[in-house]
Amino acid sequence: MNKTLFILAAAGVAVASVSAFAQEASAPKPLTETIVVTAPYVVQEKAAVDRAKAGSPHAPVLAVTMERNVSYSDLDLSKTADAAIFKKRINDAAIGVCKELDTRYPTSIYIPVTGAENCVKAAARDGLDTAGLIISVYQR
Repeated sequence: MNKTLFILAAAGVAVASVSAFAQEASAPKPLTETIVVTAPYVVQEKAAVDRAKAGSPHAPVLAVTMERNVSYSDLDLSKTADAAIFKKRINDAAIGVCKELDTRYPTSIYIPVTGAENCVKAAARDGLDTAGLIISVYQR
C-alpha cells in the first residue's frame, strides 16, 4: 500500500511539474524597450584577390553583419530632448559597431567593399527609421 501511495504521489508531482512548465513556456515574454542597430559589412581577403589577379577563380566576397542593442527604456520619447538622445545613441551605436567590424577585419588582411562611412550610414539609417516609428507613437 505504501508503495502504491508513493507512486501516485510521485506521478502527481510529475504532472504538476509538467503543468507548471507548460504555463511558463506559453507565457508571453515582456517587451523590452530596445532597438537593434545592424551594421552591414562586405570584405574580400587580400590574398584571395591577389590569387584571382594571378588567374585563380574570383576572390570570394564575405558579407558580415554585426548588431548592437540600443535602449530607450530610461527616456521619455514624448519629449523632444529625449528623442534626440535616443537618436544620438543610435548614431553612436552605428559608429561603434562599424569600428568593431574594422577592427575584426583589418585592412592589412581584408579589402573593404563597403567602406566604414557606408557602414555607419546604413546602420544609422535603419536604426533611425525604426526610431522614427517608435518616437511617432510617443509624440502623438
